[in-house]
Amino acid sequence: MAMRSRAGASSGKSANWKVYVAYLRRHAHEMIWMGYERLNPAAYALSEEPDITGELVRAMQDAMQDDNAPEWIVHYELPKDDPPLNVPGLLGKRRPKVDIEFVRVQPGTRPRLRFEAKRLGPKHPVGKYLGEDGMGCFLSGKYPVTHGEAGMLGYAQCGDEQTWADKIKAELDGNRNQYAVREDGAWQKVRIAPNLRHTYRSRHDRTDPLSRVTVHHVLLRFF
Repeated sequence: MAMRSRAGASSGKSANWKVYVAYLRRHAHEMIWMGYERLNPAAYALSEEPDITGELVRAMQDAMQDDNAPEWIVHYELPKDDPPLNVPGLLGKRRPKVDIEFVRVQPGTRPRLRFEAKRLGPKHPVGKYLGEDGMGCFLSGKYPVTHGEAGMLGYAQCGDEQTWADKIKAELDGNRNQYAVREDGAWQKVRIAPNLRHTYRSRHDRTDPLSRVTVHHVLLRFF
């Protein structure tokens, strides 16, 4: 028992780490919905990504501080909009900034689930969503992950969510090497939060020393 205690102390991760990560995954999706349902999506049909993200985060923060918020909300920091990430060798303003970060509050290491957001529309194709400034930020290691999971938010400003999901799937299937899609990592629809209907998962290999990463995709309509 003493050896396990020392190991846990050195890593900063408890024996329940996987359980906490699973909670974070589900609750982050639920917080996204809690914010989204407070917005008027049609009002953002022409908005830039930072404007939509800022309003989505504000709405999530309001929902989390509502008297009717679920009890589990006490285990989370308020989501951060554009937080700088700690990356070796980069200081101050040179640190990269991810669009949204969810953090579970607990002793020791706090798991974090980070989401990058991209618009989906006529001038914002899936290539940008999946490219080096989108999902590619996680594949390259520009945005570090704490437990092999990351997230993407797709803001559909025309067309329905399923149409964009099909386009993303086709791009991944047709360029598996470019996006380092694992053999068991094909685009898959998953249901993580009850009210979010268009959520998906893809799995990717990354260049050593980076470990594999699972990306959770959430498509939201904004028109």
